[in-house]
Amino acid sequence: MVRKWEAAPETLHKVNFDGALYSHSRKGDVGVLLRDHRGQVAGAVAFIVNLVSDACVIEAIAAVKALEFATQMGCRKIVLEGDSRIVSNCLTKKDEVLSNIGPIIHDGRRWVRKFDICMIEHTKREGNVAAHSLAQYSLQLNSDRFWVEDFPDSITLAVLMDIASLNK
Repeated sequence: MVRKWEAAPETLHKVNFDGALYSHSRKGDVGVLLRDHRGQVAGAVAFIVNLVSDACVIEAIAAVKALEFATQMGCRKIVLEGDSRIVSNCLTKKDEVLSNIGPIIHDGRRWVRKFDICMIEHTKREGNVAAHSLAQYSLQLNSDRFWVEDFPDSITLAVLMDIASLNK
């Protein structure tokens, strides 16, 4: 069975993140979607990251950017979700991370502590389509973009499909 996007409990916001790597250009893109318990988009952000050559690094950066964005949007209780099991596991464990994502994970853990509630979950790509689409959309941008109570038209279908799946 394919896992679809799932909403956060009513008192929390869901923050989905994804990173996309273009190794030929050493460029990465990040997409972050902030949604309420009904799946409605409260905000979105697309970042461009230069000089990155590892998929795990861009996913870790995406997680930190998601935490930063949720804080900037005033969220205190969140579910952070991405499709990198490595990043999700590293953020939840207390062990020191000795790989190249160690410093990024350390930064992410500092952000996690700023929330009253921060549940960290892993999903498969099928449960993260809208954030993945937003990360891919970032490739078309020349600079970082932020949307409040809005999102780019290019991810509308993915968002609507997520909302429709909640009602089944």
